[in-house]
Amino acid sequence: MRKTLIVILLVAPLLALAAQNITVFGTVKANLALDYYDQYSLLYNNAMGQYYIDNYLLLTTHTRFYENPGVFAELSADLLIQELIASQSDETKQSITFELNEAFLSVPLADFLFFTLGKKRLIWGTGLAYNPSDFINPPQDPLHPYEERQGVYSALLELFTEWLSITQAAVLYDNLEYFGYGTKLSTSALIPALDLNIIFYYSENAGINLGASCDTTPFAEIPVLQNMALHFEAGFSQKSEQLIYDSDTGTLTQRADRDDFYKNFLAGLRYTVPGWETLIAAEYYYIDGGYLPAEIDTIIDRGFIADAIYEPGLMCRHNLMFSITQPQLTRQANVFTDTLELSASLLMNLMDGSFFIAGKIESAIISNCIFCLEGGCFAGKNRTEYGLTPKEFYLGFSVVMGY
Repeated sequence: MRKTLIVILLVAPLLALAAQNITVFGTVKANLALDYYDQYSLLYNNAMGQYYIDNYLLLTTHTRFYENPGVFAELSADLLIQELIASQSDETKQSITFELNEAFLSVPLADFLFFTLGKKRLIWGTGLAYNPSDFINPPQDPLHPYEERQGVYSALLELFTEWLSITQAAVLYDNLEYFGYGTKLSTSALIPALDLNIIFYYSENAGINLGASCDTTPFAEIPVLQNMALHFEAGFSQKSEQLIYDSDTGTLTQRADRDDFYKNFLAGLRYTVPGWETLIAAEYYYIDGGYLPAEIDTIIDRGFIADAIYEPGLMCRHNLMFSITQPQLTRQANVFTDTLELSASLLMNLMDGSFFIAGKIESAIISNCIFCLEGGCFAGKNRTEYGLTPKEFYLGFSVVMGY
């Protein structure tokens, strides 16, 4: 079913060749990265070596088509050419992969009603590092919250009124067990300066899921705080994907389903410093089905740590995210510092004290081209969330050109 759907969707941009309202744009990214591994990590294996050199060329292309009355189609894809060199051997691994990010067609059924079919990004949450109410298309990696996610195959029916919007989604999979249905109600008219979303999602595999999120600017009338926004998110799920040690069977098993739901929460703020345009963001989030330190110890002691689901940022209960971005180092001083962007982020497990810290420097000194130097470090003891990862730190340099 999925392959047939892809073929159908690829036809939509081709049909647009007969029209005039076509936009084609994208980026070409050349990247050189060094990943350094900790040989004493519990998840390290000898095949990894001490470091990897990761070279790749990433071509991202977008094709958009507009046609009256309101027909809209988009195709977005990545072509990745990668070369991986490990210190353990002289062998060089090369690969070419193609990823379809989005491919969908949107058709208006009325002025207030739209139907969309295809692979499309669905962003049903307000959080940056974690989205407890996004049961369909959550971010893939909280270590890189600003990276674009791939879409999901779905059929959407969207209704818009002056005070309420309703989205009905059918999520399509080859396996009917994963086939799901979701509804999102959104409004910004009930309470001033508040955007509210209420979400329901069900599939046989995921069970019943209920969620809510909101984004508000409550201090708009206070000069010092008018640039502050608060966001909240909550998700209630019958199932958890986390694997725990079962003493009765002596194996790793999925956490039991709960009729009273697993309760996941997020609260965050965003603040833009007046005059400097510095963006500061902070979030606390709680994952009800996440590991406690004692559970990680048990899994390690029983020899199952290599079989557990290791997802830094999404595997433990109490988490903190902090980020700061300075989009321009100076203003009208010189062309280099005027186009220099600095950013740093921290992701921390509040129970075991382990953390991941990253930084990035970007320069757009050349028009339509971005130079980027970035790095990150994992810190913590061997039995902690971020100390378990075999990767100790990474450094990367990339050049991104737009067309």
